[in-house]
Amino acid sequence: MGIFQFYKLKKPRGFEYKPLYIDERKEALQRKVDKARRELSGDDTLTAKDVKENIKGSFHHASKHLRKSANDPEASKKRRSQNWLLILVGVLLAVLFAYLYLR
Repeated sequence: MGIFQFYKLKKPRGFEYKPLYIDERKEALQRKVDKARRELSGDDTLTAKDVKENIKGSFHHASKHLRKSANDPEASKKRRSQNWLLILVGVLLAVLFAYLYLR
């Protein structure tokens, strides 16, 4: 009986394209309006969306190097070059150690 199921192939799903349009300025304005309404009404409870936004921004504000790299792209390039220099020095020291002590 299972052999006959092989010939009944399922039809492929149709392609449904739903374009998304997100207006970030409108959403930011709506968030500000909602926050102002909550403050005026005296309701200090945070919604899940507010908590998510607070968490999203708190990592950048908490760490010094992320704050620098967000404001100054040159700082991230400098930090990256310093990391490569540190790796290079480590490799050179390992090669020197191997040459002097393992020969």
